[in-house]
Amino acid sequence: MNAGAGAQQGVSAMELMKLEVGFMSDMLHKLSDQCFRKCVQKFGDGNLSRSEAECTDFCIEKYMEATNKVGEIIAVQSQQNAAGM
Repeated sequence: MNAGAGAQQGVSAMELMKLEVGFMSDMLHKLSDQCFRKCVQKFGDGNLSRSEAECTDFCIEKYMEATNKVGEIIAVQSQQNAAGM
């Protein structure tokens, strides 16, 4: 039975990894879309202007900070819920 339990844990670990990859892909898509719409003003020569590049850097930094903060809050709440059970 231990071999079956190990296989089940392996499947759940794989599923978790797939979910994480999907989450990261979704986050990258949202980040790209939001920061692009916010920061890129013109479609001239294919290069970002200095102000567009700075805006994009700042936008990405803020998006990542917010995402990390939300993740921390969810982790704390999950630990509190698990401890309460």
